[in-house]
Amino acid sequence: MGVLVRLLLTLGILTLAEVGAMAQDVSYGVEDWQEDGHGNHRAVLRVNEPADAVRARIEWRRRDRDPQAKRIIVADAATGKPIANKVDLAIDRYVGEIAFQPQTVPGDYYVYYMPYVAGKQNFDDPGTYFKPEDTADAAWVAANGLAKESLTQRKWLSLPQAELVQIQARGEFHRFDPMEVVATDDEVAGMVNSKPGRSYLLFPEDRGNAIRMPDDVPLKWIRSGPGDEFVGQAQPGEYYAFQIGVFACRSQIEDVEVAFSDLKSGDGKTISTAAITCINTAGNDWLGRPIRPKFSVGQGMVRALWVLVEIPRDAAGTYEGTAWIAPHGSTTSSVKISLTVAGPVIEDGGVDDLWRMSRLKWLNSGLGIDDELVGPYTPLVVKNNTVRLLDREVRFGRLCMPESIKSRGIEILSEPVRLNLETDRGVIGWGGSRASAIREGKSAVDMGAEAVGGGLAAGCVARVEFDGCVTFRLMIKTKKPASFKGMCLEVPIRKDVAEYMMGMAFRGAKRPPEWRWKWGQRADQMVWLGGVDAGLQVKLCGERDVWELFSLEYVPESWNNGGNGGCDIVEDGDAVVVRAYTGPRELAAGETFELRFRMLITPFRRIDSNHWNWRYGSLDNGGNIVHVHHSSPQNPYINYPFLTVDSLKSLVDEAKVKGAGVNIYYTVRELSNYVAEMWPLRSLGDEVFTTNDVLSYTDKAAFLNKPGGGYPWLIEHLVSGYVPAWRQPLGGGVTDASIGTQGLSRWHNYYVEGMGWLMSHTGVDGLYLDGIGYDREIMKRVARVMARENPNYRINFHSGNNYDYLDFKVSPANQYMEHMPYFSNLWIGEGYDYNSLPDYWLVEISGIPFGLTSEMLNYENGGNAYRGMLYGMTGRQHQSAPAMWKFWDEFGVKDADWIGYWDKDCPVKTGREDVLATVYKRPDRTLVSLASWATERVDLKMRIDWEALGLDRKAVRMHAPAIAGFQDAANFDPAGTVSVDPAKGWLIVIEP
Repeated sequence: MGVLVRLLLTLGILTLAEVGAMAQDVSYGVEDWQEDGHGNHRAVLRVNEPADAVRARIEWRRRDRDPQAKRIIVADAATGKPIANKVDLAIDRYVGEIAFQPQTVPGDYYVYYMPYVAGKQNFDDPGTYFKPEDTADAAWVAANGLAKESLTQRKWLSLPQAELVQIQARGEFHRFDPMEVVATDDEVAGMVNSKPGRSYLLFPEDRGNAIRMPDDVPLKWIRSGPGDEFVGQAQPGEYYAFQIGVFACRSQIEDVEVAFSDLKSGDGKTISTAAITCINTAGNDWLGRPIRPKFSVGQGMVRALWVLVEIPRDAAGTYEGTAWIAPHGSTTSSVKISLTVAGPVIEDGGVDDLWRMSRLKWLNSGLGIDDELVGPYTPLVVKNNTVRLLDREVRFGRLCMPESIKSRGIEILSEPVRLNLETDRGVIGWGGSRASAIREGKSAVDMGAEAVGGGLAAGCVARVEFDGCVTFRLMIKTKKPASFKGMCLEVPIRKDVAEYMMGMAFRGAKRPPEWRWKWGQRADQMVWLGGVDAGLQVKLCGERDVWELFSLEYVPESWNNGGNGGCDIVEDGDAVVVRAYTGPRELAAGETFELRFRMLITPFRRIDSNHWNWRYGSLDNGGNIVHVHHSSPQNPYINYPFLTVDSLKSLVDEAKVKGAGVNIYYTVRELSNYVAEMWPLRSLGDEVFTTNDVLSYTDKAAFLNKPGGGYPWLIEHLVSGYVPAWRQPLGGGVTDASIGTQGLSRWHNYYVEGMGWLMSHTGVDGLYLDGIGYDREIMKRVARVMARENPNYRINFHSGNNYDYLDFKVSPANQYMEHMPYFSNLWIGEGYDYNSLPDYWLVEISGIPFGLTSEMLNYENGGNAYRGMLYGMTGRQHQSAPAMWKFWDEFGVKDADWIGYWDKDCPVKTGREDVLATVYKRPDRTLVSLASWATERVDLKMRIDWEALGLDRKAVRMHAPAIAGFQDAANFDPAGTVSVDPAKGWLIVIEP
């Protein structure tokens, strides 16, 4: 399109539709071909007459801005062979001109114009586009006037022209048309010039034509022109979705507000404005709090407003109303809405049909945000300044600081927790009322107190929750300027309780006498001290709610204080004191300063004896839980298990017939590029998806100058404003290429709803989490929803070793401790060293100090079945597991009292620190688990408290039953010795 056409448009002599029709009339379609080296897009050409060379003009209108940097492959459709004699004549985003030597005439030819080689790794090897290459014979080139030096003379225009039959994509998922077929700059300029004085243009669109391109206008819009009316078809009961595209054609538009009128039918029925929402400008966050996202569009950029209308179940007829689009500082525009409602009532808003986009309502869901408990937890009980919960209690004193914390009757604190503010005159003494309840519920109680001292006023609210989490929000205010040498939170823990430690960059083990940690190190900001029966995690929290996978990216400035903050963990008499400090700080007159921190009281629960019955493995070999990982046929797409629901349900039904359960991999951290709601989620900017430092809809230059990279589908369709994540080849040329998601967002509302929907529609009764992309608030909601669907639900958690991974120095048992109250069991082991010392096993791997059990990961040094049994562990799918499960049942281990080597009252002792014994005691018999860390064979005589076992030493048999893959049968003399080989052990039954 040139200057003349623009002028004709401006004068009204040509219409936009007529201008659009001037573009080449291209047919689009899909076919299936092998991805191997060919890419996802091709043009089909037809040659009807013999010629030594033909030319072709392909109006491909591509999204990529460097088409000249990608190879073009021409292949004979009849033989599949590539054509060597081929020349690229003129290549740009909109048109490709090529010449080639046909072989089969008449015949068809495939032009693959974005070929690539796919990577083989799941990260960092996404694939690479082939660069152009010259394969043409020089004599053929010269004979047909195709030499580079003569191309500018355009003699090739005289060559016979091949017919463009169709532009094809390798399946529906890869196709560009209609919404990613780009308009030319001239076409866009002509459209804009035909609408003088408009800073932005609106384009209402059906949900089926999702608006995809932030950086380009689709040709479809050139042909249709801007619009002021949307016409749609809906069913009664449906959550109906549609779009209004916004093109900021002349200037950036800021802070758009969207309002709606009621929709009214001809017979007086109404769909209230309260039933209409725009997800881009209103909603509820992951805690149910109302939010108003800012919707802005940079000059030259396009963004979609997604609108949801809740259609009443009794609606019928045509409903009309208005949507008003009002950017700040710009003219308000309106769009007429006309919805015809007909057909049968659709249940649950239509969420069962992904194409409807009705699940977008899940983004604002508050499901699971309530006061309900999940088992085994009990309602909170408040008496004066004490809150009691399952096996634990907290008593609050001045400034709402805990003066007593008990777990299983064991006092954790040696003295009350203190907040020390030090000035030149010394530490400020606080005076004021003691804590009292200001809000009570079954699952949460808010305790509050106020205090004064040193010219300061302070207030603190502590929230105690049913799972043992206590969060503190402390506010300090001064009327006049104040200077502090330091602010310090002191948590004095009894030394006999603080046997083990984990956190602040310390790997879980026996606690050292002293540990000092500073902000700025590559470490987490939480520490746990305790043992099997009592412990406390202290976490330093920031001013806003965040969840970062490795707890490294967000540094709470209130504690960091420009790098002056830190934490010392030191012995002081009979106490181990956690001293978290901020360093010197100044407060201005009238300034309010906030400190937030959190405590978790451990263990969270008693160990569930059902863990002996949770057996992950083949259903034909003793297993009773099917693990459906992502990339499996029933769950191929990572964190989006909704595209293969029928096959998943079939698997669940089959498992139920065999008396087995099913755990499904489903979490939040990255999200499959096959997600049906990709484009509505992209329209939310960086709210759901993490970005590559590009504000996707406000700076076109930044968007274009920082492409997102990764797997070719992402490059071809998302272009920029995303972070590539896990990539999984699925076979048959299909690749699941996910992108990163935010730690907390409205997608978590969708996720919670999705878990409930999966359980109710497929019968899945368990959840498998591989790392977790959300905080304990979402975890609570998930547990509540799962418990309502199936009280016998399971949540199985797996993590790799984040302490060593990239030197993060974050122990997963510490990092994910806030989620542990809701887990059924653990699978800890990826990257772990099973040759580490027993205290490492106990703290980092076993889960026992937190009321959980775990399994070993077999391929990490093969696990160690002997050491594992000290902690009630097998290796998942370990060779010995089926025989071990059979032995457990024969012995009745599920009903035994479990007394670990860590218990001072364990009735069997070895007298050694490198060979340990755990006891499983039943009234009539006892099982002793022995495991060695010794470097040589050890002959030991067990010291057995026969009275504690309730057995007569003179009348018992002591033997090791044969367990395939674990041990051969053996007999032992109760008064004799037991030989234990290095890194091995025994399971010994003592019975009459």
